[in-house]
Amino acid sequence: MKKQELITLAKELSELTDLTGREQDLFFLKREYNRLNSRDEETFYEKNLTEEFNSYFEKLSSRVSELSRSSLDDKKELLKKARELVSSDNNIKNLNKAINDLFNDLKHLPKCSKEQDDEIFAEFKEIRQEASKKVDAYFENVKSTIASRKEKKQELISKAKEVLKMENIKNATSELDKLINEWKTVGFAGKEDDESLWNEFREVRHEFQEKRKAHFENMQKVFEDRAAKKEE
Repeated sequence: MKKQELITLAKELSELTDLTGREQDLFFLKREYNRLNSRDEETFYEKNLTEEFNSYFEKLSSRVSELSRSSLDDKKELLKKARELVSSDNNIKNLNKAINDLFNDLKHLPKCSKEQDDEIFAEFKEIRQEASKKVDAYFENVKSTIASRKEKKQELISKAKEVLKMENIKNATSELDKLINEWKTVGFAGKEDDESLWNEFREVRHEFQEKRKAHFENMQKVFEDRAAKKEE
């Protein structure tokens, strides 16, 4: 590639609106021009070419440096958002996805210096690890809570079955009502078991209702028999 071609390329690059990702082009231009310049004699014509190239290159270099500074600010802002997400207790189950989305945004920002980018990415790696640990702890707690709720509902079912054995219907009704109200406060016991537990509890309630109905029908018959005898 000739010097004039490099100058044309430098001019075209300097006129671009967005120089994102063009850092390597800048490096290539400088390296190639210096290589060509080292073999040519410094004539008046060559000196003019060099001055023209340098004017475009300095403009490019300044814009790329400005882009790098802006990119660093954007990357620090993404780090700030990531830290805020990790420190918050809102929507923890989707925390990993939110952090990964920020990391993808980070990767698409223009490069800064190697030292700056290494520091930014190292810190983001630590944040991702912290987020992962927090999500793991959250789901472990959910798993433990679900198991506890399942155990509690199984206990209420056992108590309800004991109520079925009670002879005093009035007391049994009161006890079952307490168990029903307690059931409502337990909470979700997992998609695999919650419905089957509820069906089992509801079946016990239905069985008690049938027993209660039979009891009152029997009582009604007793009252009717007594009334009939008194009429006789």
